[in-house]
Amino acid sequence: MSRLTNEMKAGKVDALIVYRSNPAYASPKVWLGLADAMKRVPLVIVVSESEDETGALADFVLPDHHYLENWGDAHPTQAIYSLQQPAMAPIHSSRAFQDSLLIWRKAGLGVMGLAAKALDWHDYLQNHWKETVYREIGAAGSFEDFWNGALRSGVIDVFAAKGASAPRVVARSFKTSSIGLLPKYAALKTDSLYLALYAKVSLYDGRNANNAWLQELPDPISSVTWDNYLNVGPALAKKLDLKDDDVVEVVADDRVMQLPVHIQPGLHSQVVTAAVGYGRSSAGRVGDHAGVDVFPFVQVAESKEAVPSLVFSGQKVNLRKTGKFYKLALTQWHTATENRPIINDITLAEYKKNPAESNHTDPHLRMETVPSLWGKHEYKGYRWGMAIDLTTCTGCSACMIACQAENNVPVVGRDQVRVSRQMHWIKIDRYYSGSPENPNVVFQPMLCQHCENAPCETVCPVLATVHDDEGLNVQVYNRCVGTRYCQNNCPYKVRRFNFFDHWKSYEGTANLVWNPDVTVRTRGIMEKCTFCVQRIRDAKDQAKDAGDRVKDGMLKAACQQTCPADAIVFGDLNDPESRVAKMKKSPQAFRVLEVLNTVPAVSYMTKVRNQAESAHSGHGAEHA
Repeated sequence: MSRLTNEMKAGKVDALIVYRSNPAYASPKVWLGLADAMKRVPLVIVVSESEDETGALADFVLPDHHYLENWGDAHPTQAIYSLQQPAMAPIHSSRAFQDSLLIWRKAGLGVMGLAAKALDWHDYLQNHWKETVYREIGAAGSFEDFWNGALRSGVIDVFAAKGASAPRVVARSFKTSSIGLLPKYAALKTDSLYLALYAKVSLYDGRNANNAWLQELPDPISSVTWDNYLNVGPALAKKLDLKDDDVVEVVADDRVMQLPVHIQPGLHSQVVTAAVGYGRSSAGRVGDHAGVDVFPFVQVAESKEAVPSLVFSGQKVNLRKTGKFYKLALTQWHTATENRPIINDITLAEYKKNPAESNHTDPHLRMETVPSLWGKHEYKGYRWGMAIDLTTCTGCSACMIACQAENNVPVVGRDQVRVSRQMHWIKIDRYYSGSPENPNVVFQPMLCQHCENAPCETVCPVLATVHDDEGLNVQVYNRCVGTRYCQNNCPYKVRRFNFFDHWKSYEGTANLVWNPDVTVRTRGIMEKCTFCVQRIRDAKDQAKDAGDRVKDGMLKAACQQTCPADAIVFGDLNDPESRVAKMKKSPQAFRVLEVLNTVPAVSYMTKVRNQAESAHSGHGAEHA
């Protein structure tokens, strides 16, 4: 990048093609001066699927296909080839970048008086596979059969196709590069502060800034949406008399930025952090001017080698209070369980001694044995339930986006989140255990618990929320009159009231994101997790057509399907061989607030930490 920028400044670049990259934004502008250098290039072409800051500087912007509209392939390892085929026709008047390259190549060959075969990207890709992968594997049968098989499976394992075992991996040593290494700074001093920049799980380097789902996705650690902020440790905040939402000025040499403060347990007292990917100016309606651009604080460290390093951490800064206040949009205020039986974490040694050590309730006072005014429900057919392994859950929040896409859950915007009107049906709650200076973190996916003795059902005046014969807490939308009694009576706080007709503000192709199998809710009604009832119906219909029951693993809820850690398990509790039934009976299993006798259908597996007991504060994930 540095070399390219210098060549552009010197007038050595006649044409620049930028493909699916946004260097005018995601680069240290003060040092590279890329935007100014681009102005000296006679022809700048940007190929992208959306507008961005680099496109604003281009002579031509070519709309590229979305990856779901395009062909493609990959060769990530020696043994693996992969094919990508379009899942839909192009929505807009776009063209695949590969087709553009082929057309430009043909035009160039024509200028040179050479013949060029007219190929589109699909033909080119198919011919490439015929000449390489098909020949390498030596597949039996015609290429057409091989190609169709590759499309069906999506992945080709070369060694498996040849009937051979994969080669043994031999460790090799590589020369250390200067990329990513920190420059040698002076030893930390008591009065020194150092800035570290990081990428959020949702926006990464800002490429996802115009996606409202990802803007409203709470950060797994801070639970803040829509903005970036300056993370400050508790000790430093106390020393500087900083409170949450105070706006401070971060100063480094001639660079200055203002960010609201978020007090974050676990940070070193001489380190402050902020997320890149915000402060976009040409992202689109959603992403423009959300947060603050911190890329100017990325450093370029010169090196003895030809390539300099981009340095995101270790820069010395000063903080100045501005006296301003900016309310961040948080979805969770409590860092502690406040001694309520919500979540458990224990050490591996404790777990080996007694797996049930951390369970909240005395084994002799389990819900099944406590006298109750509630009549016992009978589930003669299916009984749907869920189990979530807290040890496996990483808090990545993929389940939240999956649920939002599957169930037509709207975004509400920063101002509505500020007054607790977020609409997510599943959320990732985050709790700390240990000291604020060095806490442990526990993530807990929280959704409707589908309680057998559901407190919401007894207070609904119109029977809009009722229990069915398969263990589901059902929400009947066309009965609901919006009293919100159920929301008030829910101890898990997982029911959402729809204050506005958010769907009416969807314009153009935005309506295509809706799942046609799920109702689009109007204002004035309650909504919450349904265990993806539309998927349950579909699985039951398929099983009925086959003359069988729904087998374990045949049905997956959207959150379960998307979880990369396989932390969520869903199925029939009446099937003793199902994974969910076995997990529910595990001594590691507990249910949230089971002392209330709500009898949830969701079981959690206690978080087990592989660490010394002396480093652990005890059960309950309580913030000291």
